Amino acid sequence: MDYKEEQAQELEALQSIYPNELTVIEKEPRLILEIEVCVEDDDNREKTSECLIRFTLPKEYPEEIPEIETDSEVLLEGLQDEAKTWVGSVMIFMLVNFAQDHLRKEMEEEKLKMKRLKEIEEEELKKKLEGTKVTVESFTRWKEQFDAELAALNLRDDLTKGRLTGKQMFLRDKALAESDLKFEGFGEDVDVDESLFQEDELADLDA
Repeated sequence: MDYKEEQAQELEALQSIYPNELTVIEKEPRLILEIEVCVEDDDNREKTSECLIRFTLPKEYPEEIPEIETDSEVLLEGLQDEAKTWVGSVMIFMLVNFAQDHLRKEMEEEKLKMKRLKEIEEEELKKKLEGTKVTVESFTRWKEQFDAELAALNLRDDLTKGRLTGKQMFLRDKALAESDLKFEGFGEDVDVDESLFQEDELADLDA
């Protein structure tokens, strides 16, 4: 096999396929090529994924695989494995195709990842909104219960008739305290410390 002739013919074909993407770094003593690989997002043509690959062809290429350099370790390993399957045949075009497929796969995986993150954010926002709704409903239920307790104690009528007696004030304050504590989740029954009232108020209570 005339290796130089094989390499020259492949280079000519590559230059016609990649007129803007291919750069010949040197021809002697070994042929070194750089190819810019670029793929577009099918859903957004302005979004692209790119990489630069350098191929250094040994003297006995294509019977020996080329030296390959690129920034991505994952892509590099894939290219090296792919090259082994093409030993004996010119392979640069096939390796570029492999790189393109790799970039497309990465792009699709990134799109799926971003889509899932967006779904998670929407789910979290929905939970927050539902949580706010539950809080409002809880407050409404508490307000209804509080109003019912006031009505049962006939405190609303007392408030419109004038000054409350010590006993009425005690009952009112106790009802308010119990309602507040229930709303905060401290339980159903609350003991009120009578020692907090003045002596004259206690006298009214005993009356």
